[in-house]
Amino acid sequence: MENFFLEPADRVKNLPTYLFAAIDKMKSEAVKKGRDVIDLGIGDPDLPTPAEIVESLYISAKEPVNHRYPSYIGMISLRSSIAAWYKKRFGVVLDPETEVLPLIGSKEGIAHIPLAFINPGDVVLFGDPGYPVYPASTILAGGTPHPLPLLKENNFLPILENISADILKKAKLLFVNYPNGITALNSDPKIIENQNKIYKQRRDLMIEGLHRAGFKVEKPKATFYIWMRIPDRYTSLEFTTIMLEKADVVCTPGIGFGKYGEGYVRFSLTVNTEILKKVIERLSSLKIG
Repeated sequence: MENFFLEPADRVKNLPTYLFAAIDKMKSEAVKKGRDVIDLGIGDPDLPTPAEIVESLYISAKEPVNHRYPSYIGMISLRSSIAAWYKKRFGVVLDPETEVLPLIGSKEGIAHIPLAFINPGDVVLFGDPGYPVYPASTILAGGTPHPLPLLKENNFLPILENISADILKKAKLLFVNYPNGITALNSDPKIIENQNKIYKQRRDLMIEGLHRAGFKVEKPKATFYIWMRIPDRYTSLEFTTIMLEKADVVCTPGIGFGKYGEGYVRFSLTVNTEILKKVIERLSSLKIG
């Protein structure tokens, strides 16, 4: 039987390279060789789900009524809780009947919004560096992604006045990236405070270590990531490769988040402090700061 090849659609061919897959492959090859690889590449939280939340989930899972299909727009009790959280946290009033839609994840919502609103020729505005799904979902929907540079000199905020009149005329969507998660809507505030304390300790430890190693890095205020400027003699992909090959540490190249992410790498803080100390030791020994 002759080899069969199914040609991908043009919209798939137009997608940008997904560097995270290539990095994951490099990591897997290193692990297969028995190397002690520390992965700070993705934001995969290592802290266990609090026992109170697990117990609540267990109790709910035993209720027969929860074994059936929910409404396609989600349970009203959940939507009401989300609306109440927004009002308490931000003072924003939402109608849980018409303005709240639970999804299986943020990526699902982001990826499908352009399919619902974008036609060929429409422009979608998004921050660069940013979530790779923004431009990818736009391309799949037949639209044109238009990056808004997020630069240090502008406090990583978009300068909307710099968008040309021609682009504005065609623009239909603007993705605004806001770092939050509301999965613990009605949980004990002490749970969130405790997790924040742990990540703050990790952040401060890593920042201090990177400074000692000679790197220029600012302390983040609301995330478990560190966005670090790298020496000008390296591209972000080159720096990431050196980190993995010579220090057995995985980080994410800034170019993976867009053109304007070049010159930076990202570290996640989803490992404990003892492991972060190892990262600092390995990075310091490279003397590349």
